[in-house]
Amino acid sequence: MFLHRIRFQDVVEPGPATQALSCFIEPAVVTLSGSEPDGRGWGALFQYVRWPRLPRRVPLRAQLLAAAGFARALHLTGLAGEVVHQNYGEATLRQWYSPSIHSVETWPAMDLLSGLVLELATNVPLEDLARQANDLSLDGSDVHEYREAHFAHLLREWASTYEGPGAH
Repeated sequence: MFLHRIRFQDVVEPGPATQALSCFIEPAVVTLSGSEPDGRGWGALFQYVRWPRLPRRVPLRAQLLAAAGFARALHLTGLAGEVVHQNYGEATLRQWYSPSIHSVETWPAMDLLSGLVLELATNVPLEDLARQANDLSLDGSDVHEYREAHFAHLLREWASTYEGPGAH
């Protein structure tokens, strides 16, 4: 999971600019944007890149390719600004869950990120989201599919009632 953050140079509306960038990032999983106190806009895009478990140099290559893809997106959109790239693996994402939430030990990176985004968007505690997302009557990939569908439902539900800045 890669996070691309940009502090735009001359962007008044960071939401549309961030969405434009996401059109060129495959796959852009989550986009966030806002304005800093000084009025400058910022955008953040999470990009999910699957790499088979190969030698250690492959994640570095994936990070370089992800950064190059973001640079291409900036070029194609004509946007500019201060850019920072960060790599978040499953272990890093899992660290943001409290130690009392043991049910996330086998969650893939996408589910971990979805839970964190839902907590941010809905203010539902992460522990409650994790408990809801794990149906112990299911096993194997069914649990993952249930969790993915549940999180997608919660995000759609939140988006349909969201009335904040930039609501569409």
